[in-house]
Amino acid sequence: MKVATTIKLTARQERFVGEYLVDLNATQAAVRAGYSAKTAHSCGPRLLENAGVAAAISAAKRERSEATKIDAEYVLRKLHQIIERCLQEVKPALHAKTRLPMKDKDGNALFTFNAAGANQALALLGKHVEIRAFEDRVTHDLDDGVVEALQAARRRVGRPTIDTEFAEVPQDDQPARRIEAGRKRAGLDTG
Repeated sequence: MKVATTIKLTARQERFVGEYLVDLNATQAAVRAGYSAKTAHSCGPRLLENAGVAAAISAAKRERSEATKIDAEYVLRKLHQIIERCLQEVKPALHAKTRLPMKDKDGNALFTFNAAGANQALALLGKHVEIRAFEDRVTHDLDDGVVEALQAARRRVGRPTIDTEFAEVPQDDQPARRIEAGRKRAGLDTG
């Protein structure tokens, strides 16, 4: 695949770009492009970091996206369709052995739907639209009341309070005091 870039690529680098676009596997693309199979596991990722190769891959992906009309909007539309389809495919729940429709304890028919497919599509959709539903993060929003309660607790146990303006925690001097007391007991100069 010939891709116009500002940085000149070697023939093998150009082959790597074309092979990488097949399955997005840098190691296998390096082997197929003619690099040594023994070093492909390090050579492939290193090629991806090469500015010229990265630019060529980006340009090729952009060209492919334009040619196939598959872009982020298309993917999001299809994910939405999958979610809707999975949630609409409600079927009677069948007993595994008898294949007869199952009922709950009140005699009501039980139904199933493709929950796994819907969950997977929702997870992918949530990652693409910035709804922050799938971010792993912890935030702390302490108001003055909580900070003052923590300061009061530190004072009660004889600990110095924390400078809240800079949020610096004073160093614990217990180990130093223990060492000094041990030296005194041993009769060593604590000077």
